[in-house]
Amino acid sequence: MPTPPSPVPNRSRWGSAWREASPALATIVAVLGVYWVLLGHPEWFDWCELTLYRGHWFGDTWVLLAASDLWSAGLDPYGPNPFGIVHVYPRVWFALADLGLDRGDFMWLGLAVGLLFLGASLWWARPGNWREATAAGLLLFSPAFVLGFNRANNDLFILLLMMVLTLVLASGSRLVRGLAPVVITIGALLKFYPVLAGLGLFFGRGGWQGKIGGAVILAVLCALVAAPLWQDYGLAVKGVPQSPGFYKFGAVISAFDGFGFAAWAVLAGAVAWGWHHAGVRPGVRAKPSDEIGFALGVALIAGCFCAGVSYIYRLVFIVLMLPWLWDRIRTGRERRWAVAAVWGGVAVVWLDCVLMLATVGAILGRKPEWAAWIQAESAWFRLPLQWTWVAVLLVLLAGLARARHGSRWIEA
Repeated sequence: MPTPPSPVPNRSRWGSAWREASPALATIVAVLGVYWVLLGHPEWFDWCELTLYRGHWFGDTWVLLAASDLWSAGLDPYGPNPFGIVHVYPRVWFALADLGLDRGDFMWLGLAVGLLFLGASLWWARPGNWREATAAGLLLFSPAFVLGFNRANNDLFILLLMMVLTLVLASGSRLVRGLAPVVITIGALLKFYPVLAGLGLFFGRGGWQGKIGGAVILAVLCALVAAPLWQDYGLAVKGVPQSPGFYKFGAVISAFDGFGFAAWAVLAGAVAWGWHHAGVRPGVRAKPSDEIGFALGVALIAGCFCAGVSYIYRLVFIVLMLPWLWDRIRTGRERRWAVAAVWGGVAVVWLDCVLMLATVGAILGRKPEWAAWIQAESAWFRLPLQWTWVAVLLVLLAGLARARHGSRWIEA
């Protein structure tokens, strides 16, 4: 009679699977635990002016629904009105009223968007070891991410849309990839900056004909659908804060004052260095969705940074970059640059954002003793931190573009 197999190998496999899954599970528990505690203790936000906007959770969702209510009632959401709001997004958001939603729905709608954001971000980041779990956790409950969740800002919805776009561009089906220009146009209708995601078309799967064709289709769609909303985009730009203290992350208003040209030259040099450096570093690529997600994340963050139209919660697009950066760190290719990108991002979303929020506290006259001191003492490293991090991202993006160019930009 044959001897039955020993159960030890099964226990070994289960133990190995548990060890592999532990970092991701720990990240999920830690992040959801932090947000659960914050939901129960909103007064904790007052430590650094991360207050509940308009006195309640998901204030930006409330503002969108209130603007839609004003529009449906024949009132002006762009000027003086009973709610004291100024709508700074394209008018397509007024369709919320047509869907039967009003400002009374802000709580469940904001919570749904916030939970989708957290769930999708945790799934997307999928840390594979404890260092990755630590970095992912620090990013996901940093001031930048918490502020976005606190307000249920529509940038969270744009992040979800960009995740969909990444999967579309990574699809092996030409028909599915053909939907990419439509997805980008939808983003541009909701908030103008997602048009920057058009760069992702050139990192998607398929040959050059498909990429150029997608770019042409995107240009036509934007001309026909988005261009008529140009006045709306102008109103949105006017709503962007003109002081670096008000939740601001961007280069135009903080270009090192007299050293602005030198700072821009550093970014140009970063692109040139990345393109040259990657040409002699062949190796195994990460899967297409990881590369595309990284390209989209850099395009959106660096593009908004250079245009100077970014609030700090727009840094949530860091999530898109993480799988490709994890791969670069694990494989040793561009490892130092990838490590700098990850931990530079952690520094920006924590240190830089805390400094910005402290500046707000000083400007508003709250907590003036420590906030004013931080505002005065942080300028010497705050801006270099932003510019250096963006330069690192551009080095990696240029290197990836060169590597893809050498491999004919993935098979047709």
